[in-house]
Amino acid sequence: MQPFAEALGATRWEPPRWDGSDAQERAIWESAVPQPDPAYVPGQVQLMMAAHLGLRWRLGFGCMGIYGSPGTGKNALLREAAAVWRVPLFTVDLSAGLDLVELVGGTALLGGSTVERVGKITWWAQRGALLALNEIQAVEPSMQTLLHDLVAERRVVIPSLDGSPQGIRLHPGTFVAVTWNPFQGRMPEPALLSRLGAVEFPQPGQADEAKILSSRLAAADAGLARPPAELVRDVALFTDLRQLYDQQELALFPDMRFALNFAAHRLAAGLPAAVRTLGALALTGAGERQRSLRQLERVIAAHYSQARGVLVA
Repeated sequence: MQPFAEALGATRWEPPRWDGSDAQERAIWESAVPQPDPAYVPGQVQLMMAAHLGLRWRLGFGCMGIYGSPGTGKNALLREAAAVWRVPLFTVDLSAGLDLVELVGGTALLGGSTVERVGKITWWAQRGALLALNEIQAVEPSMQTLLHDLVAERRVVIPSLDGSPQGIRLHPGTFVAVTWNPFQGRMPEPALLSRLGAVEFPQPGQADEAKILSSRLAAADAGLARPPAELVRDVALFTDLRQLYDQQELALFPDMRFALNFAAHRLAAGLPAAVRTLGALALTGAGERQRSLRQLERVIAAHYSQARGVLVA
């Protein structure tokens, strides 16, 4: 973990810490500090992103936008950063249907009476935490206002039925990391993007991807442990499958999770079982699925010739 901590700048600087004295609140705060993942592999991409994250926090920006393909490791990076710095991690997916009162706070009905509540994100923002806000391309207008307040004003605004909204300042040790997938929905508003200083989280290189797969397999099941060199062909396959996605021949992006799933099934249950798990990537529209499956099998068979005929009879 030393190279990762060095890239973060954690050996030279650490975020301001909350000094609350309430024992119960302190216990909650400390319980949310994650432990380092022994299977985490900080390759070149991860170290580069850690350097961006650490620099923005040290410079006092207090926020960062991270966008990239699914499964590249955006949230894993944030978890490891929180573990190194020993700060709580609060993660939430900003998808449609979130309860703003539960998340931010406000007036709620409890037992027939109205009460003022402090939401989850507000509680953590007051005390210093790494806030990971995911999938912002799916947010509703009310969430855009929340994001603007968090990022631009460094505050959370709690609405009230009985008076003026209450603005609560973020703790100096609170950092807001906003992530999104550029393949889905719309990009964040330009004003928000300029504040976030968005950085692309690229797909790891093939050598690093093989190391990640090797580490994850070994951590999940010692019987599946393999050296990275034995997974190079799997990584090359997924590189080609991602090109197929770019050509709009697949419905889902073949991310690292799919790669891990494929490698695990190939090792534990055999190649046909692994190939069939990739059928979920195919297009689903009428008249498209068979063509998509043929394209998928063509690419798979280029790497594993014995896979021919598994997806398409």
